[in-house]
Amino acid sequence: MAGYYLMTMEIKPGLPVVNRDVSGTSKSVTSTDGATVRTDSSSVTLTNEAGDLLVAEDKLASHSAIDQVRVGDLRQRLEEGSFESNPAKIASKLIEQEIDLLSR
Repeated sequence: MAGYYLMTMEIKPGLPVVNRDVSGTSKSVTSTDGATVRTDSSSVTLTNEAGDLLVAEDKLASHSAIDQVRVGDLRQRLEEGSFESNPAKIASKLIEQEIDLLSR
C-alpha cells in the first residue's frame, strides 16, 4: 500500500503576506483502493494590524534596550562615589512618561 501526503492552504488576497510556520490539523484517510492518504489543512488570515505588529516585533528584536555606554558611565560614577540622585527630576520624568503613554 502506497502512502500519499496532501496539503492545502487557503490564502486570502488583499492581506499582508507573512512567512511564519503554521501547523494545521492532520488526519489519515484510507481510500477505496486501500492506500493511506494523509491530509493537512491550514487556513491563515491576518489583519493589517497583525501584519504591523509582526513588523514592529522584528524591528524591536534588532534593537538593544540597554545603552551600554550609559550603563558604563553610571557604573563608574557609582564606584567613584560621584553619582548624585535627584528624586524631583526622576519623579518629573516618570510623570512625563505616564502622560505621554496615556495620551496615545
